[in-house]
Amino acid sequence: LFGLLHTIAMEGRKEPVVLAGPQGLKEMVDTVMKCSGGWFPEDSFALKFIEIPHLASDGGGFAAEQCSAAEPASLGTIAGLRVQAVPLVHSVPDWGYVLTEPDKPGALDMARVRELGVPKGPMLGRLKRGEDVTLEGGHVVSPSQVVGPPIRGRTFALLQDTSDARAAVEPCHGAACVVHEATFEEAMEQDAKRKG
Repeated sequence: LFGLLHTIAMEGRKEPVVLAGPQGLKEMVDTVMKCSGGWFPEDSFALKFIEIPHLASDGGGFAAEQCSAAEPASLGTIAGLRVQAVPLVHSVPDWGYVLTEPDKPGALDMARVRELGVPKGPMLGRLKRGEDVTLEGGHVVSPSQVVGPPIRGRTFALLQDTSDARAAVEPCHGAACVVHEATFEEAMEQDAKRKG
């Protein structure tokens, strides 16, 4: 993370960067940046933090019972994507992230558009945006007559080191891509269970 932040600062980035993670993320990043030197936010970009509250009262890791009973935490819309965090079983606070694109308007049925006499141009854009249009003769064409069903936004999930990702199954259902990193191989199963 810190190398990435320094790299994009050196490349001249000025737009804010949103960092989402467990409670304490801001303190950790601020401490490391302060100690590492060379970080001058006023010369580069602002860091915005979204901290996810701990599930465990002691601030420790997440047990299977906590994760299976917990709902995904909505982090809002970031860069046009709906972002959720799902708790993952581990000996330290561990979150997986599920990002979903917004749905898009369906395709225009151009044969139906021609049949109804809708001219090419701005009226087609209005129909795609869900607006009715009135033709020269006064006939009203509604989007439901010419626009297909919405195109569902794709979902991408990044699940981090965990021995049990059951809490992520439902939020990841139908995902276009799920990346599950840092899992132990089968021969290390007992070690993985011990570490959470």
